Amino acid sequence: MKKNMLFILVSLFAVLTFGTAGAFQETSVIGMPNPWTETDPDGLMQTLGLQFDVPEGAENIVYRMLTEEKLAEMQFTLNDMPFTARIKPAGVELEDISGLNYDWAYVEQAKREFARHWYREEHRKALDDGKTVEVFLWLDIVPGLTCSLSTEAADLNDFDIIAVAEQVYHPVQGNN
Repeated sequence: MKKNMLFILVSLFAVLTFGTAGAFQETSVIGMPNPWTETDPDGLMQTLGLQFDVPEGAENIVYRMLTEEKLAEMQFTLNDMPFTARIKPAGVELEDISGLNYDWAYVEQAKREFARHWYREEHRKALDDGKTVEVFLWLDIVPGLTCSLSTEAADLNDFDIIAVAEQVYHPVQGNN
């Protein structure tokens, strides 16, 4: 019994430390595979059929995807502020794909015209360690796409995250 337990523990340690025989090229600090794949706009379109528009003045643009979840991400800085934009095929319900988990102090839900189409949307804000975290989520109902744009900064009082979101999202269908 002791030999079996020792074998199981050694095997588990080996898998956690070394991965699964080179199945993944990128690993995190603790030896777990990194599920994100860095790509470019063409890779997002070819693999997931999704795309972003780059806001004027954006810098340090990085594209990534979680292929199995069909989730595309674009990280960038604009006016020295970090942004993360995400897009994913969805059903008819708005889903939080931002990856952020806060006790949201402000949440506003609406249905309105955005980027020339009708959407369900949610705008959230939270305070975290002296910074404001802001997320704008929206669902493009016709093609069934959920999108998010998030940022954080010391002062977002006069900031319009929706204006940046309108520059990032590329509507899939024509005008209604």
